[in-house]
Amino acid sequence: MLEVFPTSGRHWLSYANTFVAENKKPQAIAVLQRALQHCPHVDLWRAFLIHYVQISKDPADIGKAYERAVECIGQDIASNAVWNDYINFLKTKKVTSQYEKTQDMFTLRRAFHRALLVPMHQMERLWSEYEEWEKAVDPNNPHA
Repeated sequence: MLEVFPTSGRHWLSYANTFVAENKKPQAIAVLQRALQHCPHVDLWRAFLIHYVQISKDPADIGKAYERAVECIGQDIASNAVWNDYINFLKTKKVTSQYEKTQDMFTLRRAFHRALLVPMHQMERLWSEYEEWEKAVDPNNPHA
């Protein structure tokens, strides 16, 4: 089926889900990686990221995967779930030094700014989340 219709995101997702149902996530990730070469669809990226985050232990690799995703599909009107997952990942990422904390704050602010430029679903919620985060980061900032 996928040889005839290589850009059918629905069928790629169904194929990957057969491996997920058998608890074979590495194989599901491999299928999704192949799918994304033919069909950079939001739902495929979301499925890939969900499974990749569950099995990857390296926050740097997870961050790179999210960056790749938002580069590929971040302008899609339906990309809000990927942006939300990425922002939540950045918010909860563990840091060990003040330097890392500063770098991660910069990365998070940049992710918010990039996401807020995209006309997508649930923009109001994202704006509210960003404003709350800015107030928490710098309560004395009158522009937050």
